[in-house]
Amino acid sequence: MPWSSSTGPAPMTSNPPLKRPLRIGLVGTGIGSLHAAGISRMPHLATLAAICGLDTAAVNALATRYGVEKTTSRYEDLLNDPGLDVIDLCVPHDEHMPMAIAAARAGKHILIEKPLARTLEEADAILEAVKSAGVTLMMGHNQRYYAHHARAKALVDAGVIGKPYMIVASVHVHGQIDGFRRFLKHAGGGTLIDSGVHRFDLIRWIMGEVETVFAQTGRFLQMQMEGEDCAVV
Repeated sequence: MPWSSSTGPAPMTSNPPLKRPLRIGLVGTGIGSLHAAGISRMPHLATLAAICGLDTAAVNALATRYGVEKTTSRYEDLLNDPGLDVIDLCVPHDEHMPMAIAAARAGKHILIEKPLARTLEEADAILEAVKSAGVTLMMGHNQRYYAHHARAKALVDAGVIGKPYMIVASVHVHGQIDGFRRFLKHAGGGTLIDSGVHRFDLIRWIMGEVETVFAQTGRFLQMQMEGEDCAVV
């Protein structure tokens, strides 16, 4: 049965080899700089073909480092480029929905940083646009590819440890939280939506769909944030 959002986490599958490396247009130079580094390490799969961002100095620095000729501050330039296969969105959370929908309507495949969106309604709108356009959407849940996480899933799937009844996952974020993540209207929440989503994805991927949820949140250290900086789920 084909995967859909209602059937739980998507399985990791092996795709047929590409006829040529995918040409990627990167949007955003914050965490986008890490994406650029990753793309540069797999030239047989992908090429960083264009960089878009509002920080001209950061855009030019990335372009120089990775030999990218096309740079722009206009997102439309990437959408209108017939040579690009994929749009890689590394932008604040409140920009995910409009930019992803625009990419889908332009016929571009999409890699989008977590979280997918700030709300369920925004996420559904993205999924509907992707489905209508017939393009591929991939979330930036990179931690599925960590060797120890993949090994844990393989052991559970093979029944090596029997039927698991509990999984404990934690995440600790150190340092000052600044930028758009301080504000609910931009981030959509606090540490849960920004960092906790990685753990939620891993738990569902390894253990299966969640049936009930209890959560308690608070703000104790990062008082400049509008959202929570601590949570137990």
